[in-house]
Amino acid sequence: YMITDALYKKRKLLANDKAKGSLLNAINYWIGKLNWKLVDWVILDNHYHLMTKSCKGMDLPKLIQQIHRKSATEINQINGFKVKPLWYNYWDTCMRNKKDYFRRLNYILYNPVKHKYVKEISNYKWSSFHIRLEKEGIEELQMQFALYDYRNLELGDEDDF
Repeated sequence: YMITDALYKKRKLLANDKAKGSLLNAINYWIGKLNWKLVDWVILDNHYHLMTKSCKGMDLPKLIQQIHRKSATEINQINGFKVKPLWYNYWDTCMRNKKDYFRRLNYILYNPVKHKYVKEISNYKWSSFHIRLEKEGIEELQMQFALYDYRNLELGDEDDF
């Protein structure tokens, strides 16, 4: 699955490293607890994208609910005030084929550049890009980006974020 989620009213409550780290911890905790697998991810100031695997899929709403419940409390504490609601909604897509998977993966990895957080993917630390780079190498990733164009995907975070 590719999962996209945004903060309510697109508030930038994940703008600091501690908040992003708290969300990533909640994601990792609940993905492990519910026997999912986190494949790739990116966390930005007001939304995130995940690529995950599940044998069931039917427990996706529970996964998101638990991630949001755990992270909302911690993110509010980090920011020093209580915001309700914190999370807006999530969108999920089940990959149809290899091309669909890699186009969405490239979209996730490129997201910090798209939203002008950095000019180069490698300069953004809140993403699985560095893990993938270490495993596959730069040549493999360059080929992946060349073969699977992600630029015309519309996933709900185009202009508003």
